Amino acid sequence: MVNTRKVKARYIELGLTQKIIADKIGLDYTALNLKLNNKRRLYIDEVAKLCDILQIKTAGELHDFFGIDFLLVSNIRENAKELGGV
Repeated sequence: MVNTRKVKARYIELGLTQKIIADKIGLDYTALNLKLNNKRRLYIDEVAKLCDILQIKTAGELHDFFGIDFLLVSNIRENAKELGGV
């Protein structure tokens, strides 16, 4: 589950907006907004992209922001890189 307050605080700290983030991820603004507010499912590849954009680098941060285990995302990132993604 997304910790909406932490995510918002981080993107504001980085001088970003949801629109900028949505464009970088390849989503429209409304879809990203619904996902960040826990109204729609946030897929793991989207979490990996958000981690890159929001400079989330530690297992603790990943858990605090998204409630997700670091090893899971790490494995998916590696697979995505091999497929030309993230």
